[in-house]
Amino acid sequence: MKKKVCFFFSFFSAIGFSSSLASKIRDINTNLERINRQANELGLVRKHQKEADATGSMTSRPSDSIVVPNVVGRAGDESKIVEMLLTPSERVVSVIPITGMGGLGKTTLAKSVYNNTKIDENFGIKSWVCVAREIKIVELFKLILESLTRTKVEVDGRDAIVQEIRGKLGEKRFLLVLDDVWNCEQEFWSDFFTTLLGLSTTKGSWCILTTRLQPVANAVPRHLQMNDGPYFLGKLSDDACWSILEKLVVVGEEVPNELEALKKQILKNVMASHLQQS
Repeated sequence: MKKKVCFFFSFFSAIGFSSSLASKIRDINTNLERINRQANELGLVRKHQKEADATGSMTSRPSDSIVVPNVVGRAGDESKIVEMLLTPSERVVSVIPITGMGGLGKTTLAKSVYNNTKIDENFGIKSWVCVAREIKIVELFKLILESLTRTKVEVDGRDAIVQEIRGKLGEKRFLLVLDDVWNCEQEFWSDFFTTLLGLSTTKGSWCILTTRLQPVANAVPRHLQMNDGPYFLGKLSDDACWSILEKLVVVGEEVPNELEALKKQILKNVMASHLQQS
């Protein structure tokens, strides 16, 4: 995010803005941390890299802590996915992989769907797991159990973990979100979904999976013998992008005329900068 904000500084300097606007831009620099947090919430930048941290720790976010930011330009995508989730199904578990390049807002969209009131009415239990790296299958089931119990799981054996998950789910229809997935191995997903299908006999449960990796998005539905492909998330419209930039750069004020006049050029440069970093 800092690189992206610095782009604004260099871009503005190159075209010679007025001193008053330059002063406003300098003020932005003092709020980089706040801007970065807002950008993360809006899904503009990745929260995690593929590499795990030194301790290999991961965070599983309980269902009541999924904060939904102000979603811009994704109402249509949210409606389509919610409609898919609410469509009656004879399957025990179905899956929707949401895919697209980094920074498009896959996680933000998934959060918005997750907290949609219609989803709450249709699913008896929900679980959100932030994966963020390649992990072993027992670790994934452990994260799911921690999300369901909202406590650290001390059990290590896979069978014991799966049994506890089964007990938590009961006969409820569930929604599971696996956010930021990197595992591409076919055997991994075959094993995972075979186990998931055995947790309940109730029909109509769903798994949403977000990933920037096309091989993951293409492989996952095959293991449930689903004909539907991934949900490809396209780039935001220029108006939506501009709305987000206004919130990040010109906080609580009107957009200066000098800035508005360069709208197209700014959007073009920001998109080019983003593509280079994705």
